[in-house]
Amino acid sequence: MIYVFGNSHANTFTKTSPGTIGEWNQSGKFLSFSLGPIIAYNFTDHHYPKILSILNQIDVKDSDYIFFAVGEVDHRWHLPKRASMSQLPVEVVTNECVDRFFGSFIDLKNRGYKIIGWGSHPSTVGEHNDDPGQPVFGDCLTRNLIGKTWNNRLSSLCSSSDIPFVSIFDDLVDEYGITKMEYYMDYCHLDPNKISGMLEKSFEKF
Repeated sequence: MIYVFGNSHANTFTKTSPGTIGEWNQSGKFLSFSLGPIIAYNFTDHHYPKILSILNQIDVKDSDYIFFAVGEVDHRWHLPKRASMSQLPVEVVTNECVDRFFGSFIDLKNRGYKIIGWGSHPSTVGEHNDDPGQPVFGDCLTRNLIGKTWNNRLSSLCSSSDIPFVSIFDDLVDEYGITKMEYYMDYCHLDPNKISGMLEKSFEKF
């Protein structure tokens, strides 16, 4: 079994509504649990303790894996906005966020759990939008640069800690680095039916 914790994107793996929060869902070998609209930057301090509490209440077997579906909101809004306001390169703010986020991976591994690093998926092609219901900062190429930087950093950290890493990012962008929105069900959530083959191939060894 593969346990997926995260925000609304965790539900992608069990083909359930992005609005499903605080309950278990299952599809095939995936079990998902969404904690709601959480972000990666403060994940280890604010949300990871709740995940530990949940894990203490269930029977996770030695053959089971755990991963976190978190980060898309950071790429779409928080990180590009922070980079712009602080006038820092997006690579700097992105790597800092990943380093903070990765602290939970190390702690979980030290507790004896098997972890998978899950890469970010590309951001919407939509333009800048201050609507709090679907906030988007900057342009698609900048956001996808953040996504690629995120994945490179997380992949490197996972490799150095002997943690497997999975990403379908490159399958979801065209030759120009623009997101293929035909794989999405709305402006930010992947359509689980359209990416099922990608997920099956990516997770076949687990």
